[in-house]
Amino acid sequence: MNNSGDRLWAFQKEPLRQPLLKKLQEKIELSEEACSCFMNILKYMGDYQTGLRRRATNE
Repeated sequence: MNNSGDRLWAFQKEPLRQPLLKKLQEKIELSEEACSCFMNILKYMGDYQTGLRRRATNE
């Protein structure tokens, strides 16, 4: 833990809702794009449930 008692890494079930870079938090358009990119990566990796069932690729 660092001096403030916060953990640097922690698992969460909910995805990020704002960018980690402070300079992007003030820029709404870039902030939304960063979060959208993050969600797309989670979906691609299978770490975020989309509600759609995956097709077997061995058909």
